[in-house]
Amino acid sequence: MAFILPAPNSKSLSVIRRQHQFSYVERWLLRDNFTTPLAAGNVNGTAAEPGPGVRTVVDIASKLSLSSGELVMLTNGGAFLEPSISYGPQTRSPGLALTAYVKNGGVTATGPLGWSSATPPTSGAQIINGFRIDVTTSIAIYEGSTKAKIAVIADEQYYTWANVLRATGAMYFIKNGGAWELLWVSESGSTATLYPTLSTHIGTTYGKKFRVAQLSWLPSPLTSDGFGTAGALATTDGLGHAEGVTGGIGSGGGGKTWTSQLGTWANAAGVTAAATLDTGVAAATTPSSTADVLVTASITRAAGAKGIILRWTDANNYLYAEHDGTNCYLKQVLAGSTSTLLTAAAAYSAGAELRAIVGGVNGRLYYNNALIGAVATINAGLTGTAHGVRTTDTSNSLDNFNVYARGTGGEYDAPLNEVANG
Repeated sequence: MAFILPAPNSKSLSVIRRQHQFSYVERWLLRDNFTTPLAAGNVNGTAAEPGPGVRTVVDIASKLSLSSGELVMLTNGGAFLEPSISYGPQTRSPGLALTAYVKNGGVTATGPLGWSSATPPTSGAQIINGFRIDVTTSIAIYEGSTKAKIAVIADEQYYTWANVLRATGAMYFIKNGGAWELLWVSESGSTATLYPTLSTHIGTTYGKKFRVAQLSWLPSPLTSDGFGTAGALATTDGLGHAEGVTGGIGSGGGGKTWTSQLGTWANAAGVTAAATLDTGVAAATTPSSTADVLVTASITRAAGAKGIILRWTDANNYLYAEHDGTNCYLKQVLAGSTSTLLTAAAAYSAGAELRAIVGGVNGRLYYNNALIGAVATINAGLTGTAHGVRTTDTSNSLDNFNVYARGTGGEYDAPLNEVANG
């Protein structure tokens, strides 16, 4: 159960938080259950219930109404960002969380749901950090434009969505009756004044339980390394992500031991590279608590291939994602036999991020924020919980290595349930 910040002149927040150590919520900034039915044309300027918050609605064609605790937005002939509902303003700060229950009504382009720089938003460029569901039921990150498709959902089902801001960027989560899952880690967007918003595009969009809360929480990586300690690759420094550098909520991932599985590795000038190869490959891993992860690293390639390892058990059983200068690919090594799960051409850019997301038998691969492909054929026997780095040439380097839990083990349930259900 979350607690609500008391009125001014009551007990201080610090005292209350000592009495409620279980709570991540520092204060509520918006709560709207859409309790009172309102016909289309009568919603703009009304108070959120139970509050705080005031609704700003754009509904020129009278398509937005409230009924039985539900926000209903009918299509306005495919007009983008209309009808829409927004609230605010809010000031960006790490841990500022927006949650909402949202359902697309059949073949629908929903959203964006997220944070805009204006109320109401009038262009896609004003959507700073948001989700969007397109007509193929693909979820896409929408940050001024569609950046990356990150998942596929079922039609006409309520999902719970969460968007937790960083100082720059946001963390994107979804829940469908089970655990909260981390979909994406964004490093884009630093606009200070933001407005929580939801709109529809094609078809009908439904919403329930809009919440904004300031959390004393951001997810911490299982492993983070900025490779700032010169010499042999030994222990992660926790500096591979922004919160690790600045400190505070969301920091972590340091103190993990690197194991050179093939060849040897060394750090210099803030990057890591193989010092020697073993049968043409160098590989190093760190332990974690789960096989279901989001792994990201910035790679610089001079020759051969460079990338990341997932689900390492031993040299005969693991996954790896790499860029060879022309193509990105995801491969699995099973009982010593290597097979390609997906591959696509991707223009190489020095220092661009390579990201692999795996959960169960499903995997997705991205390079430079663009989707390379998705696969549902990862061998179920690959369940190793070590993840790391791999190269076929000593002239390649890697920086800012991070491993986040996908959330399938309930890692994010406590803080996000408190907001969504509070």
